Amino acid sequence: MVKLLVVLATLFLFLSSSVADVLGLQGLRTLLFIGVVMGLLALAFARHPGIDPVDGRMTLLLVWLLSLTALVDLDGRIDVFDFKVLLPILVLLAGPAVARGLGRTDPARLFYGLLAAYVLVSWLLLMTGAASLAVRGYGRFLRYDVTGSLVAHASLCTIGVLLAVAAFRRGGHVLARLAQVAVLSAAASMLLLAATRTVLVTFTLYAVLSLVAGPERESRTTRFLAAFLVAAAGFFAYSLFWNDAFLLRLTSSEQTDYTSGRGVSIQHWLEMVEGHPFGLGPGAVRELLADGRPSLGGGSLLEWPHNEVVRFFVEGGVFGGLLILTLIGWVARRAVVAARVESDPLRRTLMLAVAADLVAQCLLQNYLNGVYQATVLLLLFAATAAGARGERPPASSPLLPVKRPGPLPQPTT
Repeated sequence: MVKLLVVLATLFLFLSSSVADVLGLQGLRTLLFIGVVMGLLALAFARHPGIDPVDGRMTLLLVWLLSLTALVDLDGRIDVFDFKVLLPILVLLAGPAVARGLGRTDPARLFYGLLAAYVLVSWLLLMTGAASLAVRGYGRFLRYDVTGSLVAHASLCTIGVLLAVAAFRRGGHVLARLAQVAVLSAAASMLLLAATRTVLVTFTLYAVLSLVAGPERESRTTRFLAAFLVAAAGFFAYSLFWNDAFLLRLTSSEQTDYTSGRGVSIQHWLEMVEGHPFGLGPGAVRELLADGRPSLGGGSLLEWPHNEVVRFFVEGGVFGGLLILTLIGWVARRAVVAARVESDPLRRTLMLAVAADLVAQCLLQNYLNGVYQATVLLLLFAATAAGARGERPPASSPLLPVKRPGPLPQPTT
């Protein structure tokens, strides 16, 4: 039952908000997702009670900071959805219970199987013309949105590239290796079409976290340099012979705003919060943009902050800023600590990739505003990290041969 609920929660990750809007399922989608996640947590804790002391203390700290942000209530407009960041916090706490509830099912392998199917299906729909390809941008700076949620799709493809490389490195028979090459090629091609610069930050942060975690830093550095050279060669070939929009977004001075509106909008939000040390209240950004984006002059429109540190500071002041920085720091540290003792490349890659994706998107996107991606990825991250503390035997697979470590230790209650 725990495995079924994890799969159901993950499937929500693959339904874009644009498609949900078209189908009229946005409100129902949110309620069902919350129900699935809360049901999963209740079942996991009921079957495997007990909380890791460090996780418990960090969760209490984050919940306390979140509750302090609610002290500022402008005209009583705060609603429960302004506190949806609570879901990612709770799944981080529930990681060990979910890992034990999955039994011999490895969360990293389970997620990679689902993600690989998503990537390949998305690519096939694109190639056959069955997917409606949305074009964003202007002039020569066009970007192609395959699913209706460009940033989220690019994030999943980024993680898919990293996991496909890790799965390929594990070895296996010819068909397994061909499957990993197919996933890698499909994900990489859709990343090039999306042309979002955040993915480059994610790849860089992944390399940094991997080197910090070690071991064998020298050999890892060599592999990363080789991977960079291969990727750079492919990128420039793509730009030269196919589409140079991504390259222009990185290098061209002809763009109307290199930051895509982030710079002027962030400055405006920070000016708004001057004199408000406790912020404008949870949901303030959503409320102020509810009737459309106001003009900032010079042809610029006010955007979402595209930076979660800024957004939490605007809405929650000092407490909001501490909340998001603590969450980012906790996940990054947890990933590095777990990666140091994890010998399986797929599990290690998933933990570091999710942590890198979290940091990059919190700095450049509205990551926690869309609760689905953050909740599901951190749930799988926490379950995988729990296995690194005391590994349990994952199930075998014809595509991904595994080693069989010992069982998980019981947590301290």
